[in-house]
Amino acid sequence: MLIQYVGNWAGVLFVIVATFANCAIFCSYIAHGSRAFFVMADDDMFPKFMRKVDKRGIPTISILILAVFTIFTCQFDFTTLVMATNPIQLYMYIAMIAVIFKLRKIYPVAARKAKGLTVMAGGNAGLIYCSACVFAISIFAIYVNGLDYFVAGFLVLFLGLVFYMIFKWYYKGRYNDDPVAFPLSKVTKLGLGDMMDIGVYTLLTGLMSLGGSVEKLRERQIGHMDKQMEELHGFIPR
Repeated sequence: MLIQYVGNWAGVLFVIVATFANCAIFCSYIAHGSRAFFVMADDDMFPKFMRKVDKRGIPTISILILAVFTIFTCQFDFTTLVMATNPIQLYMYIAMIAVIFKLRKIYPVAARKAKGLTVMAGGNAGLIYCSACVFAISIFAIYVNGLDYFVAGFLVLFLGLVFYMIFKWYYKGRYNDDPVAFPLSKVTKLGLGDMMDIGVYTLLTGLMSLGGSVEKLRERQIGHMDKQMEELHGFIPR
């Protein structure tokens, strides 16, 4: 469209900008995504070699593993990559809203300034505004991208819960550091409170799926009515 309405130079410029933007996105993704492996390993929820760092404190092994994974996934089409990564990130953004409100109570403004941490401009009003924007955009993206995208997101969430339980049973988590402060249940072999967290997790995902199912049923009903009207009248009245 740029080439058609602006000129060839605009199309070439767009491709160059998009290429550099994607390189920046992947560099950022590798840099911050690898920290998840590092933190999980540090909490004894992942292999110990994943928490090794170099002299500068950078988790090089985690970064290299994620880089190899990224190179492998680049072989798939863009739709597959979006369906595999974006849903879990959107749910993570929604969860981070609750985390931010909790951390603001634990670390007041004075304590954050004393530690040199960033203080959000606008106070509580700014926090509510930014949180509402993140929540609205995430919900919109989750519900408007089609049924396959929606189902893929919940499949990723379910697999995340399953792998959490497997890793907890195998590595035992923070119990290895302090069995008194982080005891395990004798029945489930999970941490005390894990079943409550899993229950809340399941409840929230159930509410999300209920909202999605209502929306998809409404879309299917509208599509079915349009088909009936087209069969009866030969067109769809609007």
